[in-house]
Amino acid sequence: MEHFYKNHRIEISVWLDNNGWFVSSFIYYQVEGTNILQTFSLSEKFATYDGAVRAGLAAAQKWIDEKSEP
Repeated sequence: MEHFYKNHRIEISVWLDNNGWFVSSFIYYQVEGTNILQTFSLSEKFATYDGAVRAGLAAAQKWIDEKSEP
């Protein structure tokens, strides 16, 4: 699943393991012409696919917002 937020491209990867959904976020952006990839996974297990996607997207947007603060 791909989203765009504040000039960043966010990809969310969700997988099912042991009766729960897990999520990783991949954030692509540029700084002075250099492509950068930031990745992280949430340690939580989610009951639904949609819940995992929403949590991964919210975490990625939070990371972007905090990175952008002066």
